[in-house]
Amino acid sequence: MATITVKGTGKNRQAADQIELGLDFKTVALVYGEALQQATQKIEAVQECLQGIGFQKNDIKTLNFDVSSTYESYQTEQGNWQQRFVGYQVSQGVKLVFAFSPDRLGEVIAAVAALKSQPELAIAFTIADETAFKEDLLQAAVKEAKKNAVILATAASCQLGAIQAIHYDWTDVHFHSETNFAPRLMEASAAKSAIPDITPADVKGQETVTCIWELVEK
Repeated sequence: MATITVKGTGKNRQAADQIELGLDFKTVALVYGEALQQATQKIEAVQECLQGIGFQKNDIKTLNFDVSSTYESYQTEQGNWQQRFVGYQVSQGVKLVFAFSPDRLGEVIAAVAALKSQPELAIAFTIADETAFKEDLLQAAVKEAKKNAVILATAASCQLGAIQAIHYDWTDVHFHSETNFAPRLMEASAAKSAIPDITPADVKGQETVTCIWELVEK
């Protein structure tokens, strides 16, 4: 049985419709228990400030929590370099996801800017329905493969028979806009008004499949 094997690539793009806000906190204290307590207070403070602008406590998701010993290098009177214990460092990250809105983003940044802890900020523009986006990619890939297979079969005075196999190598599609938006935390009173009316670049994706059809003579 003659067959024809054709690859198809599906591409898709969609306007970002949600925002992912990441907040990273670092806490260092000499006593292990104090480090944990201070770290907990920072998370409680961010939960409280975001609840104050309409979010729920469970909207704030934990991304990571790590405790490690930290040291610093110093030079002795004899000129030798040594290390000494600085304290226990707690590194923790949380994420907040909400519908895309420059005004809402400004409000969130203003609330976070008022925190004493001043966390590191990471902002990404994404899409809410990742499943539908990926399904569209796969459908487009199969359609392209079939279109090209028909062209090749016709050129060879044949036609496509039953499909024999579809091979798909799962790829990690990144559902993020390429827009890099990294405002610095500033005075809370100025933060909201300082956010521009931005339009992020579309989220783009690509998937490839390999399809095999039976090749039938006309």
